[in-house]
Amino acid sequence: MGLRTLREVAAALQVSLRLDARWRGPELAALVDERHSGIVELVVRRLAECGWRTVVEYTFNLSGERGSVDVLAWHDPLRALLVIEVKTSLLDLQETLSTFDRKVRVARATASSRLGWRPAAEASVLVLADDSALRGAVSRRSSIFATSFPARTVEVRRWLANPDRPLRGLWFLSDTRPGGGMGRHGGSRRVRRSRAVVPRLSPHSSERHSVAAPAALGPGPSPPVDSTPTASAREKWP
Repeated sequence: MGLRTLREVAAALQVSLRLDARWRGPELAALVDERHSGIVELVVRRLAECGWRTVVEYTFNLSGERGSVDVLAWHDPLRALLVIEVKTSLLDLQETLSTFDRKVRVARATASSRLGWRPAAEASVLVLADDSALRGAVSRRSSIFATSFPARTVEVRRWLANPDRPLRGLWFLSDTRPGGGMGRHGGSRRVRRSRAVVPRLSPHSSERHSVAAPAALGPGPSPPVDSTPTASAREKWP
């Protein structure tokens, strides 16, 4: 059964169809987790440069709603609260948006009571790994993203330095660490052809090494055999 048929059957039954890609078993999950954590690390670093305090993996449990926020940040001088979610893939856009809205709502409600952060300005930013696949996904759903996240990367970065107003934006961020991204675990590798090593004969060595001659093009006479004894052999004769 083809993928198109599966989608038609799922639509007729009003059920969601999710594809779970598997590659080299647990290595795929480790790879995705490493890429995600690399982006989170860069986010925290950029926020620190702009004077933000951050909480990574901020967990919440409010009226039965449980979950975690990738990065919850606070800007003391302007009393700005920022909720950040990091994504390295967009498999289900509707679920991504609804889950993010729920996390933003609960994080705002609990930040005051748990952390004492009472914001004058609130913001939420969806951070996406900067690659062609995710940019293509955003481009294909440009109207949805324009409505949900009006601010884009340049505006978001300017706002981080001066968070004086509410903001909801989309931030493309690339993992520029040495060895970051997927290249370290996959992709093509260059294979070098091994070279034949011809042994060199030292001028002070008494050992003789035979080197195979190239194959002859046809049968030919055998080279004459020198039967003259060497000087060392003549000295041993009676």
